[in-house]
Amino acid sequence: MRKMPLYILLLVTTVFLSACRKQQDKEEVAPSTLPVEYYPDGSPKFLRELKVPDAENIVYDSLTRNFTISLPTNFSKDEINLNLSLYGGIGLLDSTESLTESTGIKFSYKGSKPLRFQLRATDGEEMTYQVYVTVAGQPRVQLPNTDIPLYSGSFALPLKIISGVGTTPSAPGQPTPGVKFVDPKSGWAMEGFYQDNQIHAYIPDVSKLLSLSHLTLEINFGDEKKAVLERVRFVRGLPRAHLQGFDNILFPKTDSITVYGGYFSPNEKYEVRFSSDFLSQPVSREMKYMDSAIVAGSLPFNIAPGSYLATFYEGDKVIGKSSVYFSEDKTHSVETIWKGQLQQALTRNTERLSFRKGDIFYAKPWPPKYSMSSTTAFNEKDLPDLRMKNGTMVMDLRPQLVVVHWAVAGLRFSVGKYSVPANLPAGIYQASLVFPDKKESKPYWSKITVR
Repeated sequence: MRKMPLYILLLVTTVFLSACRKQQDKEEVAPSTLPVEYYPDGSPKFLRELKVPDAENIVYDSLTRNFTISLPTNFSKDEINLNLSLYGGIGLLDSTESLTESTGIKFSYKGSKPLRFQLRATDGEEMTYQVYVTVAGQPRVQLPNTDIPLYSGSFALPLKIISGVGTTPSAPGQPTPGVKFVDPKSGWAMEGFYQDNQIHAYIPDVSKLLSLSHLTLEINFGDEKKAVLERVRFVRGLPRAHLQGFDNILFPKTDSITVYGGYFSPNEKYEVRFSSDFLSQPVSREMKYMDSAIVAGSLPFNIAPGSYLATFYEGDKVIGKSSVYFSEDKTHSVETIWKGQLQQALTRNTERLSFRKGDIFYAKPWPPKYSMSSTTAFNEKDLPDLRMKNGTMVMDLRPQLVVVHWAVAGLRFSVGKYSVPANLPAGIYQASLVFPDKKESKPYWSKITVR
């Protein structure tokens, strides 16, 4: 073997030692290893400087800890980079309020709320800053479509900002943008409001709005900056039918179905079809137009108790789905089974179920165990087993307890978290719940395919 020439050996050694020295220097200046610096009054020093490469000017108000970043005329990048220079012992918090090693923030500023970010010292003290962005020049904005489908008495209209708009508001003390729809011919006007790149409005008279051919949308961003969009028109959108509240438990001899979710028309025909994997063919009922809803006044008396998928139609078009449960009396049942986000417990799954071995899924029993108190302890023993059945093959799955927080209503309720066992043969299974009192529910409307 040939020996390495001496000069190459010296070069490699020098590069290696230099790299080690750089790593050592990097470690020596890491914020977490440096002591916190303090002002004479005993408060820690947090932020040395904030830089934005594209900014024309940055103004800092030390009293309110607000930054106002000015960008040049017609600046159109979707994001800006905020580069932070921090004092020793200071770290940036992420969205979960955990410390990060990052000293940079990417900010999608166009039409967004002012950015708030937090810094934390190793002694536990925190400091919050707020960043406003203003862009020189007149606003350039677009609507994805000037024919706006209207589904109900309110709407949220997405807005695409090209340039000329920073945060909303773009400086401390400024109001949020003003929004107005105006009919140039009659002078009729309707006000709305702007939030997170969307135009919102409540419409007291839907028929009036649909009768107007073309409107002008005015958005006042302040400081004499106004965007005007011409020839905006509202058209009737296909309704999005849904059942409200706990209306999925139905008693055929006494109940009716009232469905909301859109601007229904007295000139259209409506229908609901009940189906399940245990029903040879769907059972249909006509639905009547009634003000802002459609109603099925009589339910099918001859339908067997159990879980069903209700599909709503306007003519031959599907306008919504919901899962329902027919019962002659109050009984234990499967309200919903789903795979995905835990917050789907607040809705009812209307998709067919197909799982792989090892998949995690959830089931919500009816009636659920719930509480308005944050101190209530739920018991896993109160949750039902989920019974999977395919011919003579039967397997009961024991759940883990999961508590869902419904902040809007202040409710907490428990659902079961299940896993598809590795030893469950592939096939198609009916799913039911077996409650602690050994009573078994009717099968869920959708069988579960295990792959």
